[in-house]
This record gives sequence, C-alpha cells and structure tokens, in this order.
Amino acid sequence: MAQDDRHPCLAEIDIDGLYCGKPGQFLQWRGIIADIVGAPLEYVSRRHPFEGPADVPNPPLTLEFWEPRITDQAWGRDLPAGIRAGRWDATPEEPLLIVLLASVPGAMFHARHAGAIAQRLDDIDELVHVLGDGWVTSLHEHARRCFAEQAITGKDIAMSGGYEPGGWWTPRLDD
Repeated sequence: MAQDDRHPCLAEIDIDGLYCGKPGQFLQWRGIIADIVGAPLEYVSRRHPFEGPADVPNPPLTLEFWEPRITDQAWGRDLPAGIRAGRWDATPEEPLLIVLLASVPGAMFHARHAGAIAQRLDDIDELVHVLGDGWVTSLHEHARRCFAEQAITGKDIAMSGGYEPGGWWTPRLDD
C-alpha cells in the first residue's frame, strides 16, 4: 500500500439533503456569503488524525478537512468553542456564521438553528444573485429550501466526505 493511501484527499462532500459534489463549489458559495455578511474568512485545507472503525482494515491515518480561517483575529476573538463542529448553544445574532464557520466535512447543522438560517438566506437572496452566477445561485436557492425544510422536519444535517483513495467517511470533530 502506498503511503498516500493512508492520507486520502477530500474529493467530494455530501451534506445530507443540502449539497453533494466537489468541495470547491460549496466553499465558493460560502465565500460569497462571508463577503455579504462581512465575515473575514478564507477556507484552508487541514489534515486531522483519523481513527477509523475497528472493523475496517487499514483505515486512513488522516483525513482532509476544509476549515474557515479568520483573517481578522479581533473579529473572531469571542467565538465559542466547538463551532467548527457545528456546536452552538444559542443561535448567533448572525445565523449564517453557523454555516460559514463549520468544517467540511465533520460538522453538523442542527435543526434548532435552521429557521433563522433560512430567514437570513432569504434576506440576502438578491445580493447572492448579483454576486454569484450559475451554480452559485442554484446552490443558494437549494440551501434556502433545505434549511426551511429542516426547520419543519427538525432533522439535523450531517456532512460526509468522499476521499480518494479510501471511500466515504462521516468524521466527527472534537472542535
């Protein structure tokens, strides 16, 4: 087995009912959202150790995640622990921070925040259509519907990653 087989790269993401495809497209949509709400973020690739299931022979040693990097440290100083994993005790004043600060994959979008996220996506809809084009606006429309539906169903949204080589994993983050 080649060394790279134990450190696979993230090729696709599946965000339950929200998005399935290349991570770059989802990250670009989030970048537009971050610009609109004034969040000083960029997304960077990071590897984290991975402890696969005991019944899987030779699980990956690390998995690649796309994480938000705060470019203005004064802005992110008071953010609670656990936000990259999607753990928010209360919905923040800017609900889109839940989407913007989540690691991909590995975080969870909890249903208790979905109504506020859907409303905020509705509020910025026109700006997204001006700044984005094609699939960006299509993804935005889908996200609006997805979070509105999540608010009704109460179902949390999980993120999985398709790794090459290595298959699909639903990693859980400590933070």
